[in-house]
Amino acid sequence: MTEETALAVLPQVSLPVLAAPNAVEQVQRAEIDIQIATAHQYPRVPALCTQNARSMVGSSIEIAEACYYNVPRGEGLRGPSIRLAEIAAICWKNLRVVCRPPVAGDESVSVDWMAHDLESNYATTGTVSTPIRYSADHKWHPGERYNEDMINTISLATTAKARRNGIFAVVPGTVIQELYKVARKTAAGGDAPIEARRDGAMTYFLKKGIEKEAILAAVGVEAVGQLGDEELADLRGIKTALAEGQISIADAFAPAGENTVSDTDKLAAKLGDAPAAKPAAPAPAKPKPAPKPKPKPTPPPPPAKPATPAPAAAPAPDPAPATTAATPEITWEQVVDALAEQQGCPMEAAKARLDTYCPRLYSMGLVEMNSEKLLDLMNKVGMGSIIVSGK
Repeated sequence: MTEETALAVLPQVSLPVLAAPNAVEQVQRAEIDIQIATAHQYPRVPALCTQNARSMVGSSIEIAEACYYNVPRGEGLRGPSIRLAEIAAICWKNLRVVCRPPVAGDESVSVDWMAHDLESNYATTGTVSTPIRYSADHKWHPGERYNEDMINTISLATTAKARRNGIFAVVPGTVIQELYKVARKTAAGGDAPIEARRDGAMTYFLKKGIEKEAILAAVGVEAVGQLGDEELADLRGIKTALAEGQISIADAFAPAGENTVSDTDKLAAKLGDAPAAKPAAPAPAKPKPAPKPKPKPTPPPPPAKPATPAPAAAPAPDPAPATTAATPEITWEQVVDALAEQQGCPMEAAKARLDTYCPRLYSMGLVEMNSEKLLDLMNKVGMGSIIVSGK
């Protein structure tokens, strides 16, 4: 029997096939191993890392302003921002924070994140999601999904939140709170005299046409002399929120919508209504106190009683002159018409642009917009702040 014949009659044995990692996994594992080795070779010094982060956050008022937000909605929303998270991650060192690409589902956009402290080998994951559907009682698109432009914007914002959450999950919370306090103190003016800080904070908002009383009411004080470090920091946070478009002036300063007479007059003239700057004179005092001198006469003659109710009907015309229009009523259709006329575009294009613009500006559905917000929106239309693409 030849060698070939002997090999042919041997039983065929099937050996298990071991799955080898693909090239991408091998590269990723090698990168992580190198990063862990580097982290162990150059460990962080917590005190030095915190000191560097404090220096960066407090290096200027502008940087400190961007490191926290203040949205005066309800009880007030405030806290460290994504900018502070970025500074903390850079200075804390030896971190890996990874966000997967956003996934747009039928109801929401979700982003998965993973954070890994290479030095302590502590890792954690999480998910951030944001809804992308209008409410069921929405005026124009009840229950419909947002358009692609708005979904892309929400995807970017959701990714930023995911990255912030990942950083805050591995950097100690005590460090974040310390940096947050430094940001608020620096944004309020640092060690400058309190009078100069008050003047600087008030001047910014007064130049925006906001009444002094509305500015003070937004931080819960009644006089400029009552503005302390906390109130000045809150005003800086409101300034940042306004600059980033998180809120509008009407949201931040509720009474300011009634006091900004110039804006209201412009809108009223544009709509053909009378300006609402001056309230109508109050109705004259009632000159007929005929029924009141009645307690004197004790004898009750029957004809005298029907005579007294007769003059009581006279005060009926008094409420008529008291009805005054405080602000011009603006409807959503008028805002759409004004934008279409100004931009020279079809009504559908104007409506689609406003559908996208309004939730970004006011963080609410269009159906929830009251007359004051519609006035503010019409003012932005009049100033040309809203541009219809492809007009």
